[in-house]
Amino acid sequence: AITIPNNQIRITQPGNYLLRVYDERDPDNTLVQARFGAADFSATVQATVSSRTDIDSNKSHQQLDISLDTRHVNVEDPFNDIKVVITQNGRHDNETIIAVPQRILGKDIVYEHMRQLIFPAGNEYRRFDISSVNYPGTGVERMIHDASIYNAVLHTDGPRSNESYLYDQTQHGRFLVRSTDTEHPDTEADYVLTHFTLDMPPIAGYDIFIDGDITSRTFGPSSRMIYNHASGCYEQSLLLKQGAYNYQYLAVPADRTEGETAPIEGDKHQTINEYTIKVYHRPKGTRFDRLIGVTSVTSGI
Repeated sequence: AITIPNNQIRITQPGNYLLRVYDERDPDNTLVQARFGAADFSATVQATVSSRTDIDSNKSHQQLDISLDTRHVNVEDPFNDIKVVITQNGRHDNETIIAVPQRILGKDIVYEHMRQLIFPAGNEYRRFDISSVNYPGTGVERMIHDASIYNAVLHTDGPRSNESYLYDQTQHGRFLVRSTDTEHPDTEADYVLTHFTLDMPPIAGYDIFIDGDITSRTFGPSSRMIYNHASGCYEQSLLLKQGAYNYQYLAVPADRTEGETAPIEGDKHQTINEYTIKVYHRPKGTRFDRLIGVTSVTSGI
């Protein structure tokens, strides 16, 4: 699926890819890797999102309706050859995969009134800015310079599940590396040890994680909040490049791998969420899924 003429990479097939960088002297040791997809957009994807869902109305969920126009794709068996993958704000833990459509209308494949299309609404992401090491930015209580590395102590967070919805134009969990202390932030932005504190009692049966691109959307030791019985708070520290960051707290039940927004952030139907819909086609007799359509839809807009 990839050719390399004249030392240039050229993708020849639509689908998912993993780019891995390693030292040729030690090929088993991965230095950097990144996942990405390439689509041919042979299928047109249309989607809408509403807070009036099949399980509640203007309360704590959002529901999508999706239709695919496949007139330019030879789909012999829509009930077995097409797969739709939906992500909310780039999260992997609550990603939905739909293998069977709700109905077929000629060349249009329709997905609606299906439980897999309903997502907890969540809340707007929290934010902080450590673009400067000389003064505290948004969300930062204080900067500490009397150490071997810069330290940023963020304002103490609290649960928002019982608070009213408050709009904030966030970037759905993304971050931007930048520095006001140099003219070349791409190469000269410094590292800052950033300290998170969540003031709430321990939640029995749950682990608490920092979610967002800030932690690569993974639940692991570095993103897990540790409860400090002396302070009565959850705490964690991350070494981050200077920049502006979005994040949220997810509560993950001990026996599951999907995070919940309700216990800490709350689920507010007004929340602005970004949904990405990817459509894969695997004709009979082929060995991989072709990415034939991609679109994004944002709630409340």
